[in-house]
Amino acid sequence: MKKLKELFNKVVEFIIKHQKVAYPVIAMVLAAVVVVVVLNLQMKYDNSASQPTTNVTVGDGVLTAPDMTVPLEMSSDELLNNLLNDYYEALSTGDGDKIVSLCDTIDESELFRYEEHAKYLNYTINEVYTQDGPLDGTYVAYVYYYVIFNEYPSVNFPGYKGYYVNTAEDGSMFIVNGEVTDAENDYIAQVQEQADVMELINKCNVESKEVVLENQYILEYLVQLDSIVSTAVGERIAELNASRPSDDTDNIDGDGSGIDDIPLENQTLYATALTSVNVRKSDSAESERLGEVSQGQKLEVVEVLLNGWTKVIYEGQEAFIKSEYLSLIQSADGVSAIGMMKALDNVNVRSEASTDSNVLGALVKGDSYEIVAVEDGWVTIKFDGILAYVSADYCDCTIF
Repeated sequence: MKKLKELFNKVVEFIIKHQKVAYPVIAMVLAAVVVVVVLNLQMKYDNSASQPTTNVTVGDGVLTAPDMTVPLEMSSDELLNNLLNDYYEALSTGDGDKIVSLCDTIDESELFRYEEHAKYLNYTINEVYTQDGPLDGTYVAYVYYYVIFNEYPSVNFPGYKGYYVNTAEDGSMFIVNGEVTDAENDYIAQVQEQADVMELINKCNVESKEVVLENQYILEYLVQLDSIVSTAVGERIAELNASRPSDDTDNIDGDGSGIDDIPLENQTLYATALTSVNVRKSDSAESERLGEVSQGQKLEVVEVLLNGWTKVIYEGQEAFIKSEYLSLIQSADGVSAIGMMKALDNVNVRSEASTDSNVLGALVKGDSYEIVAVEDGWVTIKFDGILAYVSADYCDCTIF
């Protein structure tokens, strides 16, 4: 039981670290892995600001505070049910085109992750609950589903996810992943606090714990699965960047808006250790131990393997480290700068173009760095000899 508790805590910490907040309620980066006990820990909104609001005009509609006395209902809306059924069927089959068609927008890496997950699992919707949204034609929907793993088909792992759904001009519905107004977000935050929503979360929590207790191997499998999927996604992104033309160097506005994509070419990869970790002679935990690297130590990467291991250069020879203990980075050596950026405010510097990635450091307002690329709302800079990422929202960029 002690070992199980330690493993459970490890996975909970892992999920919290990699958790991504969707609009307007929580979605897990690891879509298949929803340990519901952490679902209410990292909301996009600040609960202290989630007080009833007065009527607010949003576009052509009027938004009002939700009626907290109106309970969630099992969805009887055929269009809404069809949307969510189609979405989860697409997640199960890895149909990226279908997933894209059902959302207003979706991050490229997130789409790749869904497609890779589909190789190992599928979904079954158990229940769909809805509440009227803040504007006409909008809904707050909650899906309670089971994940079935190909390797363990007898295990039904419960999951919960919330969606903000809108209606297009042609009457079709779509899932909102993009920006929403503060007023809309506050509305949905209040719905999230309703007793029946919390009851649904608790229900998932109880069932997930029961599954873990009955199938103690499943948590370790989830960690291994995420490592495999993360590696595959990283390779796909690298291949995609390498296939894009490298001469797309249109200027960007000085205030950081109107940014055109400027893709990166492949560079030598490095990795830093996320913690102290053993170095092995081969890609097996049973192989000879060559030594240990400390947290933050930088290593040259030779190859990222699909089995969850990374081949590195350690003390002049090839060696292996578990991928889950490494954070990939790119050397800035030999990479040409295309411009300069100035930090408009204090901002984190990250290892990847994602707010879920590791923080490598921070810029202070006024700091200037060379730009290597600008892509998908992120600025790639030369930072202490490596390539790192800063949100374009906090940058004043000038292209040479």
